[in-house]
Formats: sequence, C-alpha cells, structure tokens
Amino acid sequence: MKTLEATCYFHQNRIYVKPAEGTYEMIYRAACGVYWDEEEKALYFLDDATNYQLSLKHIVLAMKNEYYIDLIITNTFMQCDCNERYATEINSITLFEELKVFFGRKTANGVFIDERPTKPYYIWDDGSGHIEYFADKWYRCKSCGCLWEFNYPDFPKLGWVKKYEDGNYTGTDICIYQRKDGTSALSEI
Repeated sequence: MKTLEATCYFHQNRIYVKPAEGTYEMIYRAACGVYWDEEEKALYFLDDATNYQLSLKHIVLAMKNEYYIDLIITNTFMQCDCNERYATEINSITLFEELKVFFGRKTANGVFIDERPTKPYYIWDDGSGHIEYFADKWYRCKSCGCLWEFNYPDFPKLGWVKKYEDGNYTGTDICIYQRKDGTSALSEI
C-alpha cells in the first residue's frame, strides 16, 4: 500500500483533505460519502462537517479502499476559540484597533479566512429607491465554520462584531416604507 502526505482544512462548511499529489475524481465509487473537488484539488466528506474527526476518518478510509493509498495527515487540524468569544459593540478607537489586530493575526495564522460580505446587514426600500448596507469584513473560522461580521465604527456611529455560530448569515434588517394606499415596498424588492 502506498502512503501519501495530505493536509486538512475547513472550507465552505466542509472538511477538505488535500493530497500532496494526484487527482482522485473516482473516489465516489468507494460509497463512503467522499468526493473530489476539482477546483480545490482536494477530497471532502459530504456529510456533517461539525464532526471533523468523523469526516477525516471517512476520507482516509475511502482512499485506502478505493486507491490503496494510506493518507498521512501532516498538519494538526486547527482548534479555535470561537466558542469562548462573543459578539460586541465597538464603542472606542482602542477596542476597534484591538479587534483589527485580533482578526488580522487569526487570518495571518490561517485560523480565519477573510471573506467579502455577500449579504447586506440592512436593506431600505421606499418604493422609489433601494439601499443596502454591507459590513466591512466577514471572517470565517476554518476550524468550526463560525462566521464573524465586523463592521467598523464611524464615530459617533458605533461599530460591531457579530457572531453566527452555524456559519450562515442571518443578520439582515429590512426597513420597508408603507405607502398611503396600504401596500408595502417589500413586494417590489
């Protein structure tokens, strides 16, 4: 049996294992719920990524059964401290600077990935105009998948950091103008 080094990481709410060489697009034939992502050049387990040890076990077993390759995971899966952290309001320049350094270090160390916000935190529509406001940054933990929304302060307007433990953004507030005829602008959004 051949041995092959591989690294593991968290991406798109899944655990991925990237072998040092080769492509393994036929891995699905092992019928273990393991698939090949051509773009990532990595294997992933289709099921629940919150149990990363189970995901890794399935991937290693599928490679052993289908390709007769014993994967050796060379990196330790990053543990995070997201469960010990919480959302906060940014009410001072000092706190804002500390948070920028914190998220910068986590990103530089490979624990978080910096994502462009794709959903607005606020939508306003009065029927004649539509406005959307987006946070300044999103950070996703590679270990647990937690999504952090970071909106910079613009004093006197305060900033914030919000936490979405399941990785799904649900923070949009919608403001709808009610017309005199009783109809809502929401139906036109």
